[in-house]
Formats: sequence, structure tokens, C-alpha cells
Amino acid sequence: MQNTEIEEEEIVKLLKKLMIYLFGGLVTRMGSIILLPIFARSLEPSEYGTLELLNRATDLLILCLFLNGVCLAAISFYNQAVSEEDRRRVVGSVLVCGSFFIGLIGLAALILAGPIAVLIGVGNTGLVRLAFLAALADALPSLCLALMQAREEAISYTTFVTIGFVLRVGLIAVFVCLLGWGVAGVLRASLIASATLGLVLMTLELKRSGLHFDRQTALSMVWFALPFLPGGICGFLLGTGDQFFLAQYASTAQIGLYALGYKLATMVSLFTLGPFMKIWAARMHQVAREPDAPRIFGQIFTRFTGVYLLVGLGLALFGPEVITVLARSEYLGAVRFIAPVVLAYFFMSGSDLMDAAFYVQRRTDVKLWINLLSAAIMLALYLVLIPPFKGLGAAYATLGGFIARMGMTYLVSQRLFRVVYEWDRVAILLLAAIGCWWLGQFAAGPVWVAVSVKATILFLFPAILWLTGQVTPQEKQALVGILDRTRQALGKRGGFDLPGGPANVIQSSGVRELRDS
Repeated sequence: MQNTEIEEEEIVKLLKKLMIYLFGGLVTRMGSIILLPIFARSLEPSEYGTLELLNRATDLLILCLFLNGVCLAAISFYNQAVSEEDRRRVVGSVLVCGSFFIGLIGLAALILAGPIAVLIGVGNTGLVRLAFLAALADALPSLCLALMQAREEAISYTTFVTIGFVLRVGLIAVFVCLLGWGVAGVLRASLIASATLGLVLMTLELKRSGLHFDRQTALSMVWFALPFLPGGICGFLLGTGDQFFLAQYASTAQIGLYALGYKLATMVSLFTLGPFMKIWAARMHQVAREPDAPRIFGQIFTRFTGVYLLVGLGLALFGPEVITVLARSEYLGAVRFIAPVVLAYFFMSGSDLMDAAFYVQRRTDVKLWINLLSAAIMLALYLVLIPPFKGLGAAYATLGGFIARMGMTYLVSQRLFRVVYEWDRVAILLLAAIGCWWLGQFAAGPVWVAVSVKATILFLFPAILWLTGQVTPQEKQALVGILDRTRQALGKRGGFDLPGGPANVIQSSGVRELRDS
């Protein structure tokens, strides 16, 4: 009995930490959403394009710092240490190694800022140096936050992440919106916020653990971090590397439009795949042990497809209205990039779901080769499509690269863990979404008329699936049950006693069906 109580207490503690970390992750993700209208309303498209090019350059700088690998090494080595002295050596080695890479590679980047500015199409060496300084200043608090994660200090971690976020947003609002400093204001705000947070965290870390550097531990951590470099470069090319190629053939204003459309399109994946994977990543291993696991994995894929396409269709239809609310009228040209990138990230999300086979069978090494081949294909598509078609070429290159990535992931994953995919249903879902989007292109007239027509078309998508039998009877039963339970919960909160009747029977079995599947 006592052991059971201890286990329950540990589970409660774990869940509390999980919720705190989730809040911290939500804060950082919301940052990009909150800053988007600030940038799009305060910066010209050319300025926004310049900022995005600088962000891509700093992304590469962070990759060269091995920052992600060093942070993962900090968490791994710290938790494998057997004594307090060993843990202090890990902390000292992390801080020394991290500071060494930051200083060495940062110095080289600052010296080469002039050629880099010409290469990425910015032309302003001062802005490039300022962007690099902001990125280097942000690297130091990242190391300290990784050590907090290693110690499972969830409250401290989330507190400092939130402080850094609020400080950065506040300074950007002052420098950009009030003082009108433009791109330089964004970079100065980031530099001040990161440097302040890094100074505070570094002081606290040294006061707590001291600086106990160990050469052998440091070398082991470097070897641990090195393999993350090629994977990170592939991820960069698959994600936002197209903007460097676009800089050679398009103006910074066109890059700004493309970057805004791209960022809006990726929000679909952020609000669908992101939350779903937090649940599915933990449950997939349990489901994989079930006798009918191949069928369940296939159904999960189909149901995620339906949710993603519904959200993606909504964004693709109401793209002009969303941009009108978030940005200035000069950014309306970003609309044409939303649909192809939404579709591209559908295939990216699909391949991420297929990755379950690699995790279930513990063959994550295979992912590196898939990413390398995908990056090579994407690179070739960039070279072929971007010169003649510019932004649209970049969008369709992204689409082609992610289709190739999903195809390779499917072929390899099926050899490791067979899944019975419902390709007929997936194809109908995809074609119905594309057809509804096509109809939406004819919506014209006053704003209220266009919005009404688009809302009708958006509702038409699930209605078609429901009436044509693409939603199975079990799924219908589950959805009706969930809606009925939600209705009753809202009724009780509002002080109303809503009638139940036969729907209660549907609710019970429907929720159970959805839970079990």
C-alpha cells in the first residue's frame, strides 16, 4: 500500500512538472504569434524580408555553435553523473565548452560579416553584426536553461523563459513601434534581453556550482554533440533554407511577402501536429503492442489528416482576411504562398507521423539518411524552381521536397513496422479539401459576402465527408457523443438543465469508442 502511495505521489509530481514545461513551451511559441502583427504592421515588406534573411543567417550560426547538441549533452551527462562532484564537472564543462564555441565561432562570424552580408543579400554589414551579436547573446542563457532542465527545475526554467520573453517583447514594442528603429530595433531588443538574461543565469549558475572544468568530460560531450550538426543542417534546408536561394533572385520585399505567407502556413502544423504529438508520442509505444496496431496506426493517420486539412483549408480560404487583420495592405501579396505551403506541411506532418515506426523499433538512425536524401532533393528543386518562379518556385520546391520525404519515410518505415493506411480515405479527404479551396477562389464582392461564402465552403468540407460515408459510423457516434457531452457541460456551467434523453446513450458509447481507438 505504501509503495502504491509513493508511486502515485511521483506521478503527481511528474504531471505538475510536465504542465509547467508545457506552459513554458507555450510562452515561447506564442512569442512568434504575438510578434507577427508587430512586425507586419511596423515594418515594410522589404524590412521584414531583411529581418527574415538575418534570422536564417543566425540559424546557421547557432548550428555551427553545436548549441542543440551541447544542450542535449548537458541534460544527458548531468543525469548520468553518479556524484555531486561529477555533476559539477558536467556543469563546468558545459559552460566552458559552450563559451569557447560561442567565442571562437562568434569571432569568426563577426570578422566575416561583410562577405556574409553580400552572400545573403542584405548588404548592411552593421545589421549582420548586430544580428550575430544577438544570436550569440541568446546562446549563453540557452546553456544555463538546459542545466535547469537537467535538474528538473521546472518552475525556475519556466520563470526565466517567461521573463526573457516579456523583456524581449516589451523592448521590441518600444524600439520598433514607439521609436521606429525598424530592423535594428528588433535586433537591439533581442541583444539586450538575451544579454541581461544570460548575465543573470550565468551568475546564478557559477554561484551554485562553481566552475569545475574536466577535459575528458568536455571531449565526451563534444563527440556527443557533433552528430547533431548534419541533422540540423538538413532540417534547416528542409525548413527555411529556401530564403537564401530566394535572396539571389528576388527583392527583400518579395522575400518579406514569402516569409509572412510561409509563417502563417506553418501555424496549421503548430496547432495540429504539435499538440497531437505531445499525446501520441507517449501513447504510440503502448498502441504498438496491441494485436491490431497496424489498423489503429492507419486510422490515427486518417483522422489526423481530416483535422489538419480542415484547419489548413480554413487558413487557405481566409488568408486575405487574416493578413488584413495582422498586417498592412502591402503584405496582401503573401496570400498566394499560403496554400502551397499548407499543402507542403501536410506531407511533412504525414512523414512525422510515419516516424512512429522508427521510435517503436528504436531505429532513429535511419532518419538521418532520409533527411539527407530529402535535403538533396529539396536543394535540387530550389535550384530548378526558384530562379524562374521566385517565391512560388520556393513554395512548390518545399512541396516537392516534403512529398519526397514522406514517400521515403513510408517505404522505409513499412519495412520496420507495417501500418495499414487507409489511402482511399486519405485521398478523398485531400481531394475534397483542394476542391473546396478551388471554389473559394471565386468568392468575391463586399467583405461580408466573401466571408459568408468562404464560411459556407469551409462547412461544406466536413459536410461532404459526413454525407458520403467518409466518416465511419463509429466516428460519427464518437463525435456526436463528444458534442453532446460538451453541450451538457456548457449547460451546467451556465446554470441550465439541458435535456439528455437518448443522446446520453450515444455519448457514452461514442466517447468510449473514440478513447479506445
